[in-house]
Formats: sequence, C-alpha cells, structure tokens
Amino acid sequence: MEVLTESGLGPRVWDASTGKQIRLLATGAPVSELVFSHDGARLAIGTIDESLSTRIWDWPSGVEALKLPEGGNELAFSPNGKLLAVVQPEPMPFVHVWTLDPERLLQIARHRVTRSLTEDECRRYLQHACPTGD
Repeated sequence: MEVLTESGLGPRVWDASTGKQIRLLATGAPVSELVFSHDGARLAIGTIDESLSTRIWDWPSGVEALKLPEGGNELAFSPNGKLLAVVQPEPMPFVHVWTLDPERLLQIARHRVTRSLTEDECRRYLQHACPTGD
C-alpha cells in the first residue's frame, strides 16, 4: 500500500509498510487537490503554480502524461476514467469537463475539421498518435 503526502513541491509517495519514500511526483508547485481514477490507473493533481493547472499522471509508474492549462479546487474522474471534471473557482465558479479518451478526442476533431488530421496534429493536439487510416 502506498500513501501520498504533500511536500510543497509535489506529492511524495511512501511505502506504508516500511515508511520509506518511494518517489516524489515533481510538480514544482504546491498541490491543491489529488484524486485517483476509479481503476487506480491515473492520478489527477491540481497544482497552484503560475496559475492553477491540472496534471494527469499514469499510475503506478508515476509518469506525468498530460498538463491541462486550467485547474481548480476540486477534481473528479468519471467512473470509467475517460472524463475529468475540474471545478474552477474564479471568476465565477463552474465545472470544466475534459475528455481523456484519445478516441473521443478524435471523434470531436473529425466533427470540427473538414479534413483528416496529420500525424503532427494528432500528437500536438490529442497527445496521441492518429489511428491507422486517418
């Protein structure tokens, strides 16, 4: 079992049975919120840096997979882990829902773009390779 604590520069991961630190998730900023996806495969971290941001980490590898430009003071994954809700407190509170599913992002892009996406566009905007045939 692992335990997460906030260090001021990102969460520290500890082995609960030995009390030894396993790793530091180096966000470079204090953390406002931590939430795991229901399957435990992802960890969403709200950070308080130059502005609020939300970072998605693959778990248990501890590799940062995505940094969203907007953050909030509450985060929640959908039951299937394909959506992330972020409550933004200012200027007026609202909920921003992000899709984390590359296939869903591709569907959205196909409806908004009148041509196929290039491989570079898929990597840049979807942070995922284009499926074969696109």
